[in-house]
Amino acid sequence: MTTSAQWSLRGDYLEACSCDWGCPCKFGANPTKGYCQGVIGFEIQEGSYRQVNLGGLGLAVIISAPASPFMGNIAATFYIDERATPEQRQALEAILSGQAGGFWAVLGSLVSDNRGIKFAPLQMELPGSAAPLPSPAWSIWSMSPS
Repeated sequence: MTTSAQWSLRGDYLEACSCDWGCPCKFGANPTKGYCQGVIGFEIQEGSYRQVNLGGLGLAVIISAPASPFMGNIAATFYIDERATPEQRQALEAILSGQAGGFWAVLGSLVSDNRGIKFAPLQMELPGSAAPLPSPAWSIWSMSPS
């Protein structure tokens, strides 16, 4: 059951997926390759969950779906910055699990294979036009203009 809690996240958001540029899924079309594999990364500049400060942390989710992710049946693994304190971890777990409501509750309703929340070093760098996404140390994603 989702219960709304007072929370906010403000910062840098990036996503990348297996589709061609312009991700047709966001416009109600099928994924370019028929399936979707992607990552969403967020570097929190300012944020809180109730009274817990979340600024300076990163989070990410890696997804895989056999068709458009908006059709559901998503397999997802969620990542929280390993630097988070126990209170920050609990706060971000509540947000990412959808228990706090909002976007993450909607995404959670589309996930049929929740592979859990993991803790990893997450960092987003924005050097000029290239922007690596926050991701586990073993995974490097990068975006730049074509």
